[in-house]
Amino acid sequence: MDNFFKTFRENLLLSGIGYSILGVLILIKPEPFFNIIVYIFAAFFGVMGIINLINNQRAKKGGYSSSQLTTGILLLVAALLILIFAKGIVSIIPFFLGLFILISGITQLMQELQLKKDGVARTGWFIFSILMIIAGALLLFNPFRSVLLVFQIFGGLLVVLGVSRLIDFFRLRNL
Repeated sequence: MDNFFKTFRENLLLSGIGYSILGVLILIKPEPFFNIIVYIFAAFFGVMGIINLINNQRAKKGGYSSSQLTTGILLLVAALLILIFAKGIVSIIPFFLGLFILISGITQLMQELQLKKDGVARTGWFIFSILMIIAGALLLFNPFRSVLLVFQIFGGLLVVLGVSRLIDFFRLRNL
């Protein structure tokens, strides 16, 4: 049982350091890490495509019919499309999300203005609707930077997770 806790503490230490370093790097330079993720996805689809093509050739040599040729070609095309259009595809998502948030914020603001005319003041919701409009506009007019901002938030969460694991390591070290 003592060996289990020792291994557990070592894992806390290593993961805490790893998460913290990765999180700080993502906070500082999010774009290279985003590009790495794109390349990983493209490589995955490419490798899976090649495996399907190889399996198709093996099936043909064995006298079997296989649909892996089509799957392999489609996976290779998908890998190529990911490499070519990744930033465009990813930047479209924040655009539509920004449009949705902007419309929601404007709708909320109109409701709050109407409620203010009726004598029901809700300052918190008024401020929230303004913040929604600002966030929606940011996502709408700068979608790729917004994706990197979300990625930086993920980096910040990794730092928090890493620090919490380091705190747990030092707390458990004395047990």
